Amino acid sequence: MKSQRIILTGASSGIGRALALEYARHAARLLLVARRRERLEELANEVRMAGGECEILVADVTDDGASERAVTLALERFGGGDIVVMNAGRGGPMFIDDFDTREVEKVMEVNYFSIVRMIGAVLPVMRSAGKGQLVAVSSLAAYRGMPGSGAYNASKAAVTVLMESIRTELRGSGIDVTTIAPGFVRSEMTDQNEFSMPFMLETDDAARRIVRAIEARRSIYRFPFATSLAIRVLGLLPNALYDRLVRWGRGRALKP
Repeated sequence: MKSQRIILTGASSGIGRALALEYARHAARLLLVARRRERLEELANEVRMAGGECEILVADVTDDGASERAVTLALERFGGGDIVVMNAGRGGPMFIDDFDTREVEKVMEVNYFSIVRMIGAVLPVMRSAGKGQLVAVSSLAAYRGMPGSGAYNASKAAVTVLMESIRTELRGSGIDVTTIAPGFVRSEMTDQNEFSMPFMLETDDAARRIVRAIEARRSIYRFPFATSLAIRVLGLLPNALYDRLVRWGRGRALKP
């Protein structure tokens, strides 16, 4: 893992921030991409103090050209990128009574199309080098639709299927494809949820697990086990039973 060159989006908070610090402890060279300059600069100092090398790019991953700028900067500063971790995310509860088409579009832009753009920007460089690793942070929410989470669930399902398709095409090329599918992880995003979240992981714990999965070049990593198992069981239920169960369960799980 030493001296790996890593492009990391969504780096300023949550899982992204924890991943940056985890990789810094292994002396990685990091290009951190996020919108909030002050947070990025603060994180960059922490990364350097932890033993990593760091560059930052203040950019919105949904902007045209942001992915190309990130890849170009990684080439200029590090000579390329060994791993691209596409972690930027947007979410929050949205129920049918307050259905907002513009918000759905924004969720898809951040969670799905930013990944499409980054892959389009970095894949030619990796194919020319004959090596690399594409990593996308999806979610266990990708596997069934949940009340109040339609836009988020749909965006993560799109990510999961896209990465699977790309993986099948790149097998044997020297470029590995990894999909990370966490359950509930403490972050600004999960802080918006109004329901209890079982088997919640602390951010640092999640980051350590993700780094190990990336290092092992896992094709897909679903965690924690208990939540992953529950989702798989839900996936086997007939729709009529599933619909009743999740509506009842959400009512029971609402925070006081």
